[in-house]
Amino acid sequence: MIVLIFALVLETASCGFFMYPERRNQSKGEVDVGVAALDAIGLVFFIIPGLIAFAVDFSANTIYLPSGKKAGLPSEEKFYAVHVSRDDMNKSGIEAIIKGHTGVEVDLYSKKVQVYQLENIDQVNAIRSNHS
Repeated sequence: MIVLIFALVLETASCGFFMYPERRNQSKGEVDVGVAALDAIGLVFFIIPGLIAFAVDFSANTIYLPSGKKAGLPSEEKFYAVHVSRDDMNKSGIEAIIKGHTGVEVDLYSKKVQVYQLENIDQVNAIRSNHS
């Protein structure tokens, strides 16, 4: 019984309809890979709930990224180098610097974050091409 409850909670949490209620009834656009992957995981482990998650997300348009958003890294023109003092070369310091420059809060302690040490800004393209 506990396994069933856990499975239903997991499946419900992976549905874009519940994760992003602000996206409901938006116009179609690029598919949010994260939501699609979570729905697919539901499909692999729990066929019926996974199908329902895909059906709900597509019918409510919550599987799509918000208008104007693109999946993946931004274009090359949006990258610029920021020089950081050695004292700020830690995850908390870098999070503060990113927020100061972009206004966006990031969590570098998240398992989703990949961190690379680059010698120069030109190495970004090499990393991007390896992940395409």
